[in-house]
Amino acid sequence: MSLKKINVYIQYFDQCDKKKCSSIRLYRLFQRGNFPHLYVKLGKNPPRKELVLDPTATTVISPQDRDLVVHAGVAIIDCSWKHFHEIQHPRFLEARYLPYLLASNPINYGKPYQLNSAEALIATLYIVGFKELAEIIDDKFPGKFILLNKELLEEYSQCQSREDVLAVVREYMP
Repeated sequence: MSLKKINVYIQYFDQCDKKKCSSIRLYRLFQRGNFPHLYVKLGKNPPRKELVLDPTATTVISPQDRDLVVHAGVAIIDCSWKHFHEIQHPRFLEARYLPYLLASNPINYGKPYQLNSAEALIATLYIVGFKELAEIIDDKFPGKFILLNKELLEEYSQCQSREDVLAVVREYMP
């Protein structure tokens, strides 16, 4: 894989069980050298230049975001779904929401849009064209997110525009 390191910033709010937290696991795996193509940073104040994954964003992620991911990185807001609307997080210029996907994590298995942080990163990387890197990360987590969402992820990654992504969502949503 000839790829420079992709920056991943995790805005961490410490609202979950650290033993089950996918962000903490992702960060620890990075520290142990498991992801040579990622640079993972954990903290409370993101630099605000990355593409941020935000379920309240108005723009869906698409393959068009590849250059932004390569040059600026990805920011993930890690907090409890129950408390997401209570937290104070800055608004970003490049906020994106993920299209319809099912969670594979033990807490929200099978629930649409209820992805944990690792699943959100895997989905982002897969959709923007870093499938091999997404698979490397997916192999380190239980649930096999890519396997559960393979058909959707493939279709999203082949889209030519955000409108195409939304058309796929309309086709698959129950």
